[in-house]
Amino acid sequence: GSGSYDHEIELRSHLAQTGVPAELQTTLAAGLSGGQRSRVALAAVSYQRPHILLLDEPTNNLDLESVGALADCVRRFEGGVLIVSHDQYFVENCCAEGEPEIYAVGDGDLSRVESFARYRAKAMKRLEK
Repeated sequence: GSGSYDHEIELRSHLAQTGVPAELQTTLAAGLSGGQRSRVALAAVSYQRPHILLLDEPTNNLDLESVGALADCVRRFEGGVLIVSHDQYFVENCCAEGEPEIYAVGDGDLSRVESFARYRAKAMKRLEK
């Protein structure tokens, strides 16, 4: 009936918003690239509207375009997001708006940092010593 059609429209719209284009929405997962599968997975998780996402090195196996799409999805997510990542581009793009909090973990210590770029520069100076 009309309800199932409306639900399909809602699902397709959500997939498109998370970077899965219409031409891939009926493709089996085996036919998708790693980045495309990651987008589908994020779409599935975010469709359930969880309060928090935990992303552990989410950019592994993603091309630059997919990393950008994932960052867009994370920025649009309305809940909390905890990201564990070494990917400066991804972290900076996820944390570009609002008042994000970025923390660094090292030597058993957790500290808040102003920006990934500043933290990286300080870490590189420490390594040079």
